[in-house]
Amino acid sequence: MQAPVSSPDGKKLFAIGGQNLGEVVRYDANTNQFSPYVSGISAIQLGFSHDGQWVAYTSYPEGGLYRSKVDGSERLQLTSPHQPAIQPQWSPDGKQIAFASRLPGKPSRIYAVSPDGGAPKEVTKGDRDEVCPNWLPDGNSLIFGNTPAEYSGGAPTAIHQLNLKTGELSKLNGSEGYWAPELSPDGAYLAAISKSGRLALLEWKTQKWTELMQAPAITIPCLACVNPPTWSRDGRYVYFTSKAGGDEAFYRIDIKNYRAERIASLASVKRPGSQSFGAWTGLAPDDSPLALRDISNYKIYALDWQLP
Repeated sequence: MQAPVSSPDGKKLFAIGGQNLGEVVRYDANTNQFSPYVSGISAIQLGFSHDGQWVAYTSYPEGGLYRSKVDGSERLQLTSPHQPAIQPQWSPDGKQIAFASRLPGKPSRIYAVSPDGGAPKEVTKGDRDEVCPNWLPDGNSLIFGNTPAEYSGGAPTAIHQLNLKTGELSKLNGSEGYWAPELSPDGAYLAAISKSGRLALLEWKTQKWTELMQAPAITIPCLACVNPPTWSRDGRYVYFTSKAGGDEAFYRIDIKNYRAERIASLASVKRPGSQSFGAWTGLAPDDSPLALRDISNYKIYALDWQLP
């Protein structure tokens, strides 16, 4: 119950009651409509296995990590309610799911867990927030970033690579100031968000960064719902959301010519508040835009109240 107010005669108490709730929706380019996806689960941060058959996700608003078939069947909880998880990513062989999580009194760190269940393993032990894990194509290393200064007490952001076999940790060349990394499916490019909120690309072979100043600024609603740039399955496009046109919309950049294209508006989708944990967007295995639609239900209740 929220915002309790007494009646003038003091005999009743009025309060607002309800629950935050959402449903995952998918954009259909043929109908220009959003419709429920994965049985309309209340979830964010959907991460798909490489074969597109499985999905790992964060329950909304609780924050627990689950996995299921894409049709919603064979659902399994992978973390306890005391360990909220975001940004799950399947390993190339489908045997592990990496995710970011913050336990009480500790910075956010990267963990890995089997999709069949079991205790999550902490794989990083840094003294500042670590988020947005990505598997390299060989499955032996992870790429991850730090949170921006406004969330991390002034600590500089950078992007790091961790060798899971040797434990060697290194910082990517020239990555200071970049965050929210997302590796292309073939590992040839890394997309990230720059200091100015623009899309930046690292060509892995040359280790050269390019900030795309002509691209719209990326929507960054809050730390809990960071929306890293998302790659198309063929690695040709990078998708992201922006409010450059007034309303929040999906855009994509063609990495061959750096042309930006507006894909779909989110104006028709009732969204959680701008600072909400649920202000998430992503991509389905067929590159269809995904979002969380707010279907919360709140009512005003009247309670009999007798003062002593």
